[in-house]
Amino acid sequence: MVNLCYQTFLELVIDHYSYAIESELLAKNILRSITPESEHEKFESSSYLSLFWTRKRNIPKEIVTFSQTPESKRNLQDYFKNYVIPDLNESLKEEFFQKLEMLISNDDTILSRKKKAFRNLQLGEKDKYLTEVFLYAITKPNKCDVTEVDKDTIPLLAQVDQQCPLCHTPLIKVTKGKTNYKFSVTRIYPEFLDSEYKDAYDAIKPKPSEPDDIINKICLCDECSANYIFNPTTKMYEKLLKLKRQSMFVGATSLLFDYKIEDKVKEILEKIATTNPEGDLIKDFRMKPVDPCHKISEDNYLLLKTIKNDNEVFFWYIKDCISQLDANKSSFDIIATEIKTAFLKLESEGYDQNDIYYGIIDWIIRKQILPNSYRDAVHVIVSYFVQSCEVFK
Repeated sequence: MVNLCYQTFLELVIDHYSYAIESELLAKNILRSITPESEHEKFESSSYLSLFWTRKRNIPKEIVTFSQTPESKRNLQDYFKNYVIPDLNESLKEEFFQKLEMLISNDDTILSRKKKAFRNLQLGEKDKYLTEVFLYAITKPNKCDVTEVDKDTIPLLAQVDQQCPLCHTPLIKVTKGKTNYKFSVTRIYPEFLDSEYKDAYDAIKPKPSEPDDIINKICLCDECSANYIFNPTTKMYEKLLKLKRQSMFVGATSLLFDYKIEDKVKEILEKIATTNPEGDLIKDFRMKPVDPCHKISEDNYLLLKTIKNDNEVFFWYIKDCISQLDANKSSFDIIATEIKTAFLKLESEGYDQNDIYYGIIDWIIRKQILPNSYRDAVHVIVSYFVQSCEVFK
């Protein structure tokens, strides 16, 4: 069913114009009439306007709020009176108003008393009627229902556990057996950012070289997404960066849910968990130097230090445990292959080194159903596999 909204209203206008008018120009002029001058620069961007025209976004709250002022209503009514109505095709003008009335009448989301109010307005001044209908239309959902998602979006939904990380609204709704996805994939570094704010954003975290990379995207409900896209702030930018980091970790562990890890890894973990790193048992092993690990970014100081410290203490001890566990190395080869597969999966999804490292730790703990007392031991074994080349390149 076609309902009254921003896009359907303007499409009707364009279809009945006496000459060809670009949708962008009409949209720009109307939005300029209901917003303060400080907002007009935004409407110069065809990409910005196309989000509304192609029904990828709802009209943001700020525009709706601006439109409700007496001045905005007067400006909009003047625009309809002086520009839109005179430019409608004279022979199609009656048809235009009939189709608009039919659109309203067939829209089950509009209350009966509202429909009656519109019918009464239509009998009077046409410019006032169009003004009231348009101001109502921009409050209605403009974004098309999404009934399926592509494979690139599934990991993003998993990262936020299918709910908006800002307002916790469910992003998937099932009504009468029909699934609707009520979310928008949102760029964390804003796509439409005024130049005056760029330095402040870059000071927090510079614009990524690939804006469409999964690292720069997060799923938000349509309302939170629109509020951020059309009114970005550095405070919200910082919050989204933090939420993305948290969601990346959750997403990393959920992506590995179906991956297996050899049960014999638990035997090695039991030895590590019950070994005193300062005791005599591994004293000799600690004396043997370990080659520096050059696979961690130099500015990732804490992760670099963690892996270095783990291997300086346990690397040769773990190697000895593995040789005792299976002289033929078959178990080790299986474990190493499984961990490398997990690493490659997370790397292919765009996760950074921290999320991969801690994601693999969490995966091993979950798959082996280990208590928290084993977390440090798993920490050490993953550091070992970083050193021995299964994790990171």
